[in-house]
Amino acid sequence: MLFDEDILVALEEAADKSERTRSSFWETELEDFSFTAKGEMTGLIPVGSISKKYSQIHKTAHWLLQWPYRYIIRESQNFGECYDLAKFIAEGQERAVTLDMLRQTLGLAVIKDNLDVKGLEGINLVIGDGYGVMTSLLKLSYSETKIVTVNLTTPLLMDLVFARKAIPSLRIALPTNQVEMMDALNQNDIDVIAIQADNSKLISEANVGLAVALHCMQEMTNSVIKSYFDLLRGNKNDRTAFYCLNRIYKQLYDGEEIKFFDFPWSLNDTVLIDEVCRWDNFEYNSRPPFWSRNPNQKQHRLVILENLR
Repeated sequence: MLFDEDILVALEEAADKSERTRSSFWETELEDFSFTAKGEMTGLIPVGSISKKYSQIHKTAHWLLQWPYRYIIRESQNFGECYDLAKFIAEGQERAVTLDMLRQTLGLAVIKDNLDVKGLEGINLVIGDGYGVMTSLLKLSYSETKIVTVNLTTPLLMDLVFARKAIPSLRIALPTNQVEMMDALNQNDIDVIAIQADNSKLISEANVGLAVALHCMQEMTNSVIKSYFDLLRGNKNDRTAFYCLNRIYKQLYDGEEIKFFDFPWSLNDTVLIDEVCRWDNFEYNSRPPFWSRNPNQKQHRLVILENLR
């Protein structure tokens, strides 16, 4: 099993290998993109934005443009604390709190407002993180709880590099089989367990208390989406909470249609939130009129999943 820096090197070396869990979306988007273990990036990838402009002026500009989002979630008891964590992460990653970070921060606040995460047993699982933000938010919020983060190889490398920028002390393991997964779960000094998407079956060895998937399932094939639901419903925990925020509809490059309401939900899931996500259906930019409606409507749902183990 690999740890820390060795993981980053191994993921960089594996970046060009085929992955059976890649959708046509990712096959296309990763074609002209590269990312190294040292954090060097070539090309563009749709996992949010890393702004190299993070002077106090730029930070203030983002904060001012984010006022509608703060207004929407003004009744939240947890957003302020979550936003402070986001600012801490942004400082470590040498960036401003951009819109993609704000979305993940809002997502965590919604989870905390509606669920006693500390009362859940088991690990926290992040599916398809962006720049390691949700991994970092959860680790800073629940320092004693182990994080499992799963993603395709190159996005996973990005997640880990940026999570370690935010929290340099993170101890990371990369298991590739069941024995290594159990070993990683049992080692108290491991903070984050990284899993390549093709090895996602290793999730079944974990005791998952909370799983989070923001803006990632809309870029998977329907068969891969089903596999994650199967893993969550069959993991070793009798009570798994799942927060899912994704587009209601998306057509992948090969024509496959991804529909939020066709995900394998169950009538026996306990629904805590299920609504159009008001704060994730518009965007802001630096030019008038500053805010614009995003035509790709998003839905967010927080449930206690029916257990099928």
